[in-house]
Amino acid sequence: MKRNLILLAILVVLLSVTWLISEHGEENHRHEVAKDEMVFDPKAQGGLQSLRFGKTELHLKGDQFFVGDKLVPANPYKVEELFVTLDALAAIRKLSKEEVAKLDLQLAFPQSETINISFQTAKGITLFKIGAPIATSPGRFYAMLGDQVMIVHDRKPLPMAYQEDNEADLKFQRLQTIFSIAPDFFYDTRLFKEPVTVLGANFDNPRFKKFSVNFSKLITEPKTYSSLGYDQKEFSAWLQTLISLEAATVLPDYDPKLLKKLRAQLKLKTKDSKQVELSLFSGYGSLKGDFVISSLSPYLFELADNQAGLFFQSLQDFWNLTLNLPSDQLPLVFSSGSRKVELTLKTGKVFEVVTSDSSLSPKRQYLAVLFNLLTGRARYVSDLIDLKYKESFIIKYGNRSFLFATAADEWLIIDSANKLAYHYLRRDYPDLPAKLEDYFGSPE
Repeated sequence: MKRNLILLAILVVLLSVTWLISEHGEENHRHEVAKDEMVFDPKAQGGLQSLRFGKTELHLKGDQFFVGDKLVPANPYKVEELFVTLDALAAIRKLSKEEVAKLDLQLAFPQSETINISFQTAKGITLFKIGAPIATSPGRFYAMLGDQVMIVHDRKPLPMAYQEDNEADLKFQRLQTIFSIAPDFFYDTRLFKEPVTVLGANFDNPRFKKFSVNFSKLITEPKTYSSLGYDQKEFSAWLQTLISLEAATVLPDYDPKLLKKLRAQLKLKTKDSKQVELSLFSGYGSLKGDFVISSLSPYLFELADNQAGLFFQSLQDFWNLTLNLPSDQLPLVFSSGSRKVELTLKTGKVFEVVTSDSSLSPKRQYLAVLFNLLTGRARYVSDLIDLKYKESFIIKYGNRSFLFATAADEWLIIDSANKLAYHYLRRDYPDLPAKLEDYFGSPE
């Protein structure tokens, strides 16, 4: 028995050693294959300093890339995607001198189609050329590194379905597109390139009175009406939109004198006690659009369409402007004069109106719109001072009572107990009846 245990232990040791040798051997083999397939290793040349293709030049300073002679910061994600494309090119084999002598270099590297990429390293400039696709080998191309001609394979999969015989052409077209991208594509257009914690913001724009937001305490100044709360989701959404704001393009050289009308400003307070100022202008020189200068950058940012809204938040955007009614099942009592109607509005796959009064014929299409108004967000809230409106009917939910009313272009929900009016634009709720009797009638 003891002898069998010793033999078993020896067997386990031998199997473990064999497995380790096998794994180590496979790892060495993978390393050698990867080394053989590598088209160009900048480390062997003292490290990459820059690379050029088309009109684009990327310079490496420390661990960050910059674009062009003006050294505009490059977007790290776009640069990474570029190197993913380069790393996907694997050297299948290098052609011998005899094979090169027999090769028609003008056909293999047609002047009008060949992609030229130059790598600047500590030891000098190395030119890498990607030539014509090899018709008989999908996804493979002629290439030349310095004087060495080789065949490379683009291992990066295509993002769409294709016929196998089209693979080489499609991959070559993709390579041509990537290595002809203009320099400004690589500009880092993010307004916040480093992580930042914003504690507060001061808003200044002509549409609304100046106000501030405290993102630590989730309050505004001026504060809400006493009966209202804050919309915490809006705090988070606005802040996330700000921090991730990325312009459409960057103008590295700009003349401040050519900036048009100042439209709005944001003054931010960050966790490290820094003040960041963003200023929005209506144009630059002959260019129309939304242009921003930041105290964090020497460049001019041109925003894309609909991005400038970030500067035009109103104070009440951060308030909770809902009636806080349940949005799934809503029991209500309507009354107008001597008429009183009790019913329950239910949402689901089908909007339902439940009532115990068989003589009623609720018009669901109108009640559904009214339900959306009651459970939705108002455009704004005001006090009742000097507010002129026409009363329509009363809506009760539990011990709460509201007056449904109309003004010029608005529907109003009057909360008399808290002396507030919730305003909704009529165009957002078209064809909504003002009279209670119009919500009932002939069956649909």
